[in-house]
Amino acid sequence: MTTENSASPTTPAKSGLPAWAKKAIGIAVLLVVLVLAYFILAAYLPRAWAQNVGGLADGSFAAASCGACCSAPCAPCCPCCCSAGRGGCSAGAGSSRCRSCC
Repeated sequence: MTTENSASPTTPAKSGLPAWAKKAIGIAVLLVVLVLAYFILAAYLPRAWAQNVGGLADGSFAAASCGACCSAPCAPCCPCCCSAGRGGCSAGAGSSRCRSCC
């Protein structure tokens, strides 16, 4: 005796979400992960870059702006090199000779 309401053993009953719903959930999760990654990197990368540049300039804005002046032929009389202790300025940092040199 067989019942007509029972499922056939050859065709399994489908359970769970439809394929389009699974795909929509996957895309939504991916979008959330991408937005979170964006905000994390937007906060981290500028700080990391600033730390890197600060390390290259010995943590000083003056040292970074004097790089070209101190490597010029007039480096010994460059005001920023004198004030940073990078060269001997015989004319003095405030003299007209020092200002015209760089």
